[in-house]
Amino acid sequence: MLFTVEDKHLIKVLREEKRYSLRRLLEEFPIINRTRGGLDYLLKKIDHCGSTARTYSRNTLIKCLPSMINSILKLRQIYIIRVQLNSLMCFTP
Repeated sequence: MLFTVEDKHLIKVLREEKRYSLRRLLEEFPIINRTRGGLDYLLKKIDHCGSTARTYSRNTLIKCLPSMINSILKLRQIYIIRVQLNSLMCFTP
């Protein structure tokens, strides 16, 4: 079940501040068509992480790390070349 950003924020506030349970959320908001499984997943995420934001696994970060390092090294090389060019342009008579 897809939740809008507003729904996620409302559920997070009610869960953390008012301590609403899964059953109470389903009873309080019957108009919004939520499945029990989707809401249960969201509540577990709020209880575990304290956030409804998407989390990334360690494996995903490890796979992305080499490309991130290469990008940083390329940017560093570009910066060094620009600094050298600027220093050469400043000292020419």
